[in-house]
Amino acid sequence: MSEALHGGVPVELGEFFARYREASDLTAIELLGLLRGIASAGPLEAVCKGPTAIGRSIETALGIPINSSRNPDYKGIEIKSGRSQIQSRETRATLFACVPDWSLSRCKSSAKILQEFGYDRGGINKLYCTVSTRKANSQGLILEIEQAVRFLHEKSFRQPNCNVAVWQIPHLERRLSEKHRETFWIQASPFTQNGREYFQLKSVTHTRTPNIPQFEHMLENGYITMDHLIKNQGGRVQEKGPLFKIQKDKIPELFLGEPRRYSIH
Repeated sequence: MSEALHGGVPVELGEFFARYREASDLTAIELLGLLRGIASAGPLEAVCKGPTAIGRSIETALGIPINSSRNPDYKGIEIKSGRSQIQSRETRATLFACVPDWSLSRCKSSAKILQEFGYDRGGINKLYCTVSTRKANSQGLILEIEQAVRFLHEKSFRQPNCNVAVWQIPHLERRLSEKHRETFWIQASPFTQNGREYFQLKSVTHTRTPNIPQFEHMLENGYITMDHLIKNQGGRVQEKGPLFKIQKDKIPELFLGEPRRYSIH
């Protein structure tokens, strides 16, 4: 590598990052143009029902196959879609899904967690709940950080010092880095017409590069929480999470630099 410097950075390294940023910018411009094209065509009709409807509808319009891939959605850019906060009670956005480290956990599966802490609702045994470091939820579950070894514990207040599950914080940080190297956070306004739900795309917040030390800090302060979405239907246990979520108004604090905001309607 050349030893020449530009602004304290080796020239070849600086050129590499410049090319990377240029390619990234071109992809962001391309995606922004596609979203503006979708918005200009009018409201999107929901392709399904429920909390995932907006994301699936936008991905379908973009031609992105619906799958559970751990990789970003569009050429390295993760797409996160949500209803505008004025029209939605959902004040959090999903960052990523990550199962516990079962080898370190007392409960060795989602089925075991459901067995111990689930409840019956409408004839279905389920555990749909939010778990935070700030206080125990109605199932007695709470998150606790063990700083010395950087573990995130899920504990139960039903039994003294009862560990339920464990995540290694460095692994969670890697998931954040993989998933949100670059992200479009899309806001849309929903409305119902003739019994069908529609979405009008409104804006995009564009973030890059997670501020990794902030992740643990936000967990500790309850700005990032974890949701269980486990159910046993017909003898089959399904887990859609655990989902790590962040308060929407705290998203800019989790990333380096000022986020870019665009209107797309």
